[in-house]
Amino acid sequence: MAITKANILTAVKARTGRTELTDIDTELEGILRDLSSRWPFLEKVDATLTLTINVANMDLPADFRGVSAVKMTVTGAKLTPQTFGQLTALLSANSTSGVPTRYAIFNDDLYVYPAPSSALGVTMYYSYETGDSDSIPFADCFREAITQGVCFKIYEGKSLLGEVAAADMHLKLYEQQIDVLKARYANRQVEG
Repeated sequence: MAITKANILTAVKARTGRTELTDIDTELEGILRDLSSRWPFLEKVDATLTLTINVANMDLPADFRGVSAVKMTVTGAKLTPQTFGQLTALLSANSTSGVPTRYAIFNDDLYVYPAPSSALGVTMYYSYETGDSDSIPFADCFREAITQGVCFKIYEGKSLLGEVAAADMHLKLYEQQIDVLKARYANRQVEG
């Protein structure tokens, strides 16, 4: 069953006793960003990247967090990852163009070597960060962690941290759920 904002809101109301709550977007978005920054398996495939003739770099997608693979779209050939220093040394030493075989990530750009001799498509497999409370990409096993995290954020955001025991309890339960999920992930019992 998919996790929805409405399910989380219902659970948060019940656990905090704050039945007046109608909007948890800010709190939920914060927890989703926190979780997605901790998990490597939220992955997208972007097959719409087109390299420009003789241009060795292009902007990365806005939600990019880390790359797992870059392939030439037509052939499926995997590009070899390099450090930015290695790639710039290659680009400086050799100005020829052709079909890219190597790539590096630096700042918010994807760099390739050699620079493409024609407009070429690349497919990038990358992990991403999400804060979209209307489309929660986490599996159902994350429901409890998300709920506890939002409960904590309610106390934090509503300046109710004076209720230290409740706030601390939800934060502790959130972190415990993350530890459980990390252990399950390490044993490959959790997927995105």
